[in-house]
Amino acid sequence: MRPGYEYCVSRGEVASLLAVVVAAVAIRFAVSASLKGHSYLAPDRVKPEPEAVYLKRGGGPGLGDSEQYLLLAKGIRQRQLYTWNHEPNTFRTPGYPLLLALLDNNIAAIVVVQALLGGLTVFLTGLIGFRLFSARVGLLAAVLLAVDIPSIFSSGMVMSEVLFTFAVVQAATLVWTTASYQPRAASLRPLLAGLVLGLAVLVRPVALFAFVPFGIALAARRNWRGLVMMLAAFSLLPGIWAARNYHHYGRFSLTSNGAYNLLYLNAASVIGDRQHTTWDVARIELARDFTSRLETDNPLELAEAMTRKATGVIFADPFRYAWICLRGVPKVIAGIKSDDLVLRTRAAKVPAIQGSVLLNRDCFSRGVRLAMWLLAGFELLTAVGAFLLALVSLGFRRWRAEKVLLILVGLYFVAVALPFTDGRFRVPAVPFLYLAAATVVAGRWGMRSGEAA
Repeated sequence: MRPGYEYCVSRGEVASLLAVVVAAVAIRFAVSASLKGHSYLAPDRVKPEPEAVYLKRGGGPGLGDSEQYLLLAKGIRQRQLYTWNHEPNTFRTPGYPLLLALLDNNIAAIVVVQALLGGLTVFLTGLIGFRLFSARVGLLAAVLLAVDIPSIFSSGMVMSEVLFTFAVVQAATLVWTTASYQPRAASLRPLLAGLVLGLAVLVRPVALFAFVPFGIALAARRNWRGLVMMLAAFSLLPGIWAARNYHHYGRFSLTSNGAYNLLYLNAASVIGDRQHTTWDVARIELARDFTSRLETDNPLELAEAMTRKATGVIFADPFRYAWICLRGVPKVIAGIKSDDLVLRTRAAKVPAIQGSVLLNRDCFSRGVRLAMWLLAGFELLTAVGAFLLALVSLGFRRWRAEKVLLILVGLYFVAVALPFTDGRFRVPAVPFLYLAAATVVAGRWGMRSGEAA
């Protein structure tokens, strides 16, 4: 890191970045307005089971992620309780449902707020590029994020990716754009970064260890006071939520969701691969033969038992599990959301699974299928290109320390998604990968030697 370094931004560069942000918001509004056929528009029809039953069954009919968030938000507003039936819920952390509750579960308001949050994320990504690298790097990364298809698609869905990505990028902005000649700001920003990262954990617990590269960034500047302040602030909100769970269930834990995923996805993938069946078949088998036999209805006690079972399955066959995760990396990076986006705009009921709709000539007209192919090609080009160029950027000496940390954050969010294969799970990673990739492209554009990658 170069203490005191800060790129001098011209008015024209700021105006260009703001134009990209406006375009990003407009794209998200337009796409979100065109989406149709959301089943979660009527969450009152859903009759949720108790959390313990949900865990033992390995899921429940009619209770997808969006319905869970909306029902929890409804409980906050109507009963001042965090529940989807009548018991304190631990399956979902409260960050995203609180936002939905503030918006009264109004889908139009949710879409508007998420489009604005998406635009702010584009702005903050560009700002990081301005301060760490150059105007061209920041603008290019902002443009790539503005047209990133999974990010655009997520803005129109009742899912936590948009809020989560905004929180993580906001924390990165606070850590990596601190100016050494502003001591008050330099001391407050790590504190605020810790609070924002703690909020990100309450949106999605996978951020629990994302503080590591942020801490390294502060340690590289020898900002030990800032590091301590960030870590203390980071532990505040997750600690309060874990204490709440301890009060209700006697376990100091954030959520039962991690154990659910570990057993029904990670361990089930190992069993399915070993038995040459799908992970879904293995999930049903686990629910029938193990979880349903657990006598307790305490969700966090269930989570402990599920974690022990899952780790036992994984550690009994670690090489198979490692191979499954390795196979999942390209699927996360290249996971297609463009076909799902088109299906939602057409209100189609055909499942979009790994591009199968793209190959089905009977699904749509020739024009619609052509649009799907073009969007899919663009999505693959930007996602795979950004991933490869980010790795290539490490071969250039200039800005290497900054790029290593950015790539670490990006790869962290790819790794915690494994072995998921849905393209939406790379959404939190792409701002950081686009920033690192942009340093290579900007250098090829013939920038000044002082700005070259």
